[in-house]
Amino acid sequence: MANAYGKTHFLRDAKALASYEPRKSARSLIEAGSVDEYLEWELGPARHAAFGLPPLAMNTEARLYHYTTTQFLDNELNSRLFAASKKRHKPDLALKGIEILEDWNASPLELALRHAPLSGFEKTLDFLASPASRFAAPFLMEEACKAFTSGDTRALAIECTDWLLVGSASRNYSLLSFALLTGQIERADALAKRGICPEGTESWRTFGTSFEKFERFNSKALAFIVGQTVDARNFRRAQVWIAAKIIAATTVAEAWEYDGDIPEIKQSSLDEMTQAIDCGAAGFDYWPLARVCESADADLLRALIAAGANPNVLYQGHIPLLGALESRHITPEVLRIWLKAGANPARAGNASAFIPFGTGWSPSPLYQWVREGRQDLVEQACDDSVGPIEFAYIDEGKTYSPLLALALSQGHRKLAVWLIEQKGCRLEHFDSEEEILCSEYGSEEILAEAFAAQERLALDAVATIPKHRETRFKSL
Repeated sequence: MANAYGKTHFLRDAKALASYEPRKSARSLIEAGSVDEYLEWELGPARHAAFGLPPLAMNTEARLYHYTTTQFLDNELNSRLFAASKKRHKPDLALKGIEILEDWNASPLELALRHAPLSGFEKTLDFLASPASRFAAPFLMEEACKAFTSGDTRALAIECTDWLLVGSASRNYSLLSFALLTGQIERADALAKRGICPEGTESWRTFGTSFEKFERFNSKALAFIVGQTVDARNFRRAQVWIAAKIIAATTVAEAWEYDGDIPEIKQSSLDEMTQAIDCGAAGFDYWPLARVCESADADLLRALIAAGANPNVLYQGHIPLLGALESRHITPEVLRIWLKAGANPARAGNASAFIPFGTGWSPSPLYQWVREGRQDLVEQACDDSVGPIEFAYIDEGKTYSPLLALALSQGHRKLAVWLIEQKGCRLEHFDSEEEILCSEYGSEEILAEAFAAQERLALDAVATIPKHRETRFKSL
């Protein structure tokens, strides 16, 4: 085709993007840690410049995730790279693009790590790790771990398959790997303190083993992928740093293994755990958090979360720990700590096949508590969560109230009526899987009371409608 997009067009666009002043200005917002301002530009003018489309009205969760992915302008140029050349020529053309355009395909979070002062980088991390952000996007930290997005572009440009196959541990924690490869230990500490790091002793060990493979890379190839020369001393520093994290994570986990009758031994373990936390331990998995909750030790729970423990941590890979804990161990104070840290009790563990509130196989905390009839925990979750919880939702024109169907099916009469009276659930809504009406669940006695509750609400609504009164005016 005479008008096919080709090499000349691609190089022209790369040079235009390199000199595009709004892109340069956006980088300054990132470096200053001005997250909201940057996102307004990225989802509005930047999206229009890349695709000719109007601003994108993203919900809070999508906006947050966008900070860990390639920018719109760079992503559009990358798609043009594929249109500009045949597969066998793409690496050569990609090298030209990288030469022309600084930090091509880097995520905003990567740009902050590369170029922002430490204070600006930490400001960005504080935003992403805040309770409000964690509540809105429970799996955001996992995406943040993978935010070294320019590395793959550079690896593909030189066909470095070793980078692409180095191992899942370093790949999943690529942003942390980048900080360590470039010798930025303070920034690695900042990432770990906010939970953007491996979770648990075994994950730290796997990460350490995988990270060692970088030292065997071709030095020129590694320098190109990272974007700067990697000093051999950085490997030593990284190994010492990782080893310290492994020791700290092990100390925290082992503190709860002793179940004997000698208080002195148990206290000694807890003292070692507290010292490890104070010395920069990070990346706690579900085990110590669960045991701290079982003991109702509120101070230790606060300390673990402050040191980077994830309030949305998953138990054995697919259930949020808060829903996997035996509810008898969840005291009001313990639950309040979790919720104020950003735990989202409405989210299930399976993010890839998300069903609101989860199912019996992958329940959210709310699903589990409704199934058990723990109305006290459900109500506290609504009162103490850092964000609102909607119990009814609309999908493709249909309204669903799965927790009402669950409460009815389990025979929890008071809880079902509360969901109707206080949370907008209705018997004519559907459950979430089989699309059966909620009114099909529960015994006749419970359904009769539920219908009565709905009728009272309907009558109350009619009673509150103001009546039009005839106004008479007396002549003056």
